[in-house]
Amino acid sequence: MRSFRIPTALQIQRVPLSVVLITLLASALAFGWAILDGLPLYGIVALAIAPWIPLFFFEALWDYYNYGFYALLFVFTSLQLGHMGEHTAQVLQLLVHKGDARLASGVFGRLDLELVHFIWDSGVWLGVLGCIYVLGFRNKWLLISLVAASLHELEHMFLIYLNKVDLDFYEAGGLAGVMAKGGLIGTPFSRQYLHFVYNALVVIPLVIAFWDESKRAFNVWLAKALPELTDAEKIAASAQLQRVKAKAGEAVIRQGDVADRFYIVSDGTLEVVHQEDGTERLLTTLGPGQFFGEIGLLAGRTRTATVRAKTDVDLLALDAPAFNDLVTRSQGGAARLTEEMRRRLGETPEPASKPAG
Repeated sequence: MRSFRIPTALQIQRVPLSVVLITLLASALAFGWAILDGLPLYGIVALAIAPWIPLFFFEALWDYYNYGFYALLFVFTSLQLGHMGEHTAQVLQLLVHKGDARLASGVFGRLDLELVHFIWDSGVWLGVLGCIYVLGFRNKWLLISLVAASLHELEHMFLIYLNKVDLDFYEAGGLAGVMAKGGLIGTPFSRQYLHFVYNALVVIPLVIAFWDESKRAFNVWLAKALPELTDAEKIAASAQLQRVKAKAGEAVIRQGDVADRFYIVSDGTLEVVHQEDGTERLLTTLGPGQFFGEIGLLAGRTRTATVRAKTDVDLLALDAPAFNDLVTRSQGGAARLTEEMRRRLGETPEPASKPAG
């Protein structure tokens, strides 16, 4: 039986586990203090969420830098889950208060305004369209989400029109909209329940689509370094990448050392130097999207040069078994790596900016 595994792109990679635990503690303390101090519901929820915002921001930023559009899908889906939470709170309040809509305004009741609903749901509709534009029609769940978002948007277009153009009709019952009970067409569902259903039909397929894309996401720097890899090979290799940081002046690999890792540069600049007879000669410099360390692994020899960080650098590394597995499985990737190794060893002319190592 195949074991469950969280896709690599969905794992927390930028923020250390210690910071996550500290954030969790801060959130719990803020939540407890807010309850003891008697703050309203929106204050309790806001204080509990606040410590997570910086963590969310830095993780999303790192994901965007390393996974591209996938990070935007992550942010969009997260916001929609929050929106779903607001609708869920409103429905629960309706159930508790036996259908009294005056006591069911969700968590952030002050934002329960027609204009806010219209702006938010217009953004949702455009966001789903944007996802389909970027990802194409490969993810059918997004199409389901688009249909539901379109129906929801039409509902809010009608409501905002009444709210701004015919306020008397709106207040006399027009706020039911098109499909809610008492609305233009009408169904057995009151407005709160109907919009909960609309939102569920948008968010549930969106979450499934996001999960599917998580399993397809691969590191953009790996793809830039080895574009010949198939998507499946990029996905598999991305799952084995290890993040390595080095300070300016620090040697990442040293000439003569045993080769144990293959490196891809994701941020910063490094210099490749060769030492001979007590003198050091600069061979080349490396930047984001370039790689080094392949010579020792492919040729089964010690490091042929020293690679030193010229600035603070972020690197992605594959250990020897993962690298060898990639070379064995990937015909295109192996050819590219072998070509670069030959260039570095001087078997063919090589521009100064090519990878080394």
